Amino acid sequence: MSSWVEPTEAERAEMAAADAAIARRDHELAEQRRSQRVAFHAAVSVASDTNFFAALSENVSEGGVFLATYSPPGVGETVLMRVEVEGVGAIDVEGTVRWVRVDEDGSPSGCGVQFGAMDERTQRGLKVLMQRAPKDPLLAGF
Repeated sequence: MSSWVEPTEAERAEMAAADAAIARRDHELAEQRRSQRVAFHAAVSVASDTNFFAALSENVSEGGVFLATYSPPGVGETVLMRVEVEGVGAIDVEGTVRWVRVDEDGSPSGCGVQFGAMDERTQRGLKVLMQRAPKDPLLAGF
């Protein structure tokens, strides 16, 4: 077709944003299929090789946690998280940042952290955390 023209920069940006939104939704749906996530709002201390910061958890599953923060570590970074679990005390969980959520304006707003290997005490603490968390499943994109 001779009437086809290259997209403008604004159109390219819109297409990129749509592609990113689809990728985020696909990621969230795939994660939801693997293990049920439950809402869990707690303060979490997070340390990586390059940073120490506080974050708020939004949801947790047996496989990982989403941490809301404006300065997430980079994808692939290993982090040590400390979570206070009522009746158990503090538990330390190591994990790896698997993805970073970016707002519409391009600024980061959190990250998904996949839990690493855990000893028996940490596994028990995590199970208590999961049992005490609200049981409403999160419905991504609905």
